[in-house]
Amino acid sequence: APRWRNALGVLYARYGLHEKARAQFANALETRSSYYPALLNLGNLSYLREHYEEALGYYLKAHGHAPDNSTVLLAVARIYHELENYYGAAKAYRKLQEKNPQIASRYSYLALRGDEAGRAAEASGVKGEVVWADQE
Repeated sequence: APRWRNALGVLYARYGLHEKARAQFANALETRSSYYPALLNLGNLSYLREHYEEALGYYLKAHGHAPDNSTVLLAVARIYHELENYYGAAKAYRKLQEKNPQIASRYSYLALRGDEAGRAAEASGVKGEVVWADQE
């Protein structure tokens, strides 16, 4: 089942075994191509490697299958922010604020731009971390 493959992938990813994680996420998608947690997690692996355009592709596919999921909205807002698409970041962040204000408050730097956003992200301690999706 894709759920178990994805969960194993998350376990590998949390221990830094990214290639093994990638294989499990890809395997989960072979079974069910619309399984958004695996799409999100593949995006996270790309994000960690600073392959932001690739990450954006995975995140947008995940968003297409789960447009109201808080973790997906966070990922979309963060990748747009990283790519300096502040309009896209703000749009996803506003929706995240509606769906999950608690998560949104941890990532409030997404409402800012440029140097100010960078300083706020560093201060919050969330810069560079990803949120793994271990289930739907």
